[in-house]
Amino acid sequence: MNGDGLYGHSTPVDEEVAPRGAATGLASVEKVAGAVTDWVDQLGRFLGVVQVALEQSNPRDDASAEVRALSAQLPALVRECRAQVPTPEMIRTWVKTLSNENTAAPEPVGAEA
Repeated sequence: MNGDGLYGHSTPVDEEVAPRGAATGLASVEKVAGAVTDWVDQLGRFLGVVQVALEQSNPRDDASAEVRALSAQLPALVRECRAQVPTPEMIRTWVKTLSNENTAAPEPVGAEA
């Protein structure tokens, strides 16, 4: 993982999905879901690196009790976040649902619910 995605650099997938696809509806659910899945995978790998770094680090000798307590809890918190990462199937379902919601006929302004 080189970290380019962390700084907002554009990738070919980003260019295919974002401007043209969102505006014209050309991007398929599979392309969008694939792009989101790739991003989630990269984020999961990044969190894994952060988790290992936190597990291997120790607070300085002059650190406060609060910092010491937090540094002991952080690896477990990161591990919990990684355990809750959505599966590719969940992402595909979400994207499909959102796509279907966006294609529904909009209600007229001022329409009562």
